[in-house]
Amino acid sequence: MSQNPSTGLPVEDIDMIATWLVADRTRWLAGIVAGLFSGVLALGVAGVLSYINELEFLYPLKLMATPILGLEATDYSAGFFTILTGFIFFESMCALWGFVYAHFVKTNSLGSLLAMGAVWGFFSWVFEWNLFLHSVKPILYAGVPASAALLVCMVYGVSMSSVAFFDRSLR
Repeated sequence: MSQNPSTGLPVEDIDMIATWLVADRTRWLAGIVAGLFSGVLALGVAGVLSYINELEFLYPLKLMATPILGLEATDYSAGFFTILTGFIFFESMCALWGFVYAHFVKTNSLGSLLAMGAVWGFFSWVFEWNLFLHSVKPILYAGVPASAALLVCMVYGVSMSSVAFFDRSLR
């Protein structure tokens, strides 16, 4: 236990590892739902950006199907199966990262969640977009501007603050 330098009173340190070892299944479910919700919002922004750049509104879903289906997924003639595959792949990643976010971010304070969401969005842009997804050649060669990908990832990250709403709703 340490002391507050201005008051001299004892201050108890927070044991972050102990909080991370607690299995809060309701929080995990809230994180999964928040991840799915945030993924849909991010896909909406990605679709609008695609449409503005004279591509199909559903092009981001086709692009997300390329790790599974290959380059043919981005063809204009690609149909419902391709779009569904991209949606399932993208939303699965969003749900997984939503679970992780909810497990490690224990607060329901909106300010803290928004700040952590911005960090999470940036983390998603660096690791998911620039490292993981760019290892898939069709995604790399699609030439998606880094700024557009950053905006989509930031929408995803900041909207992860919805975990507080889902956590309260599920309890």
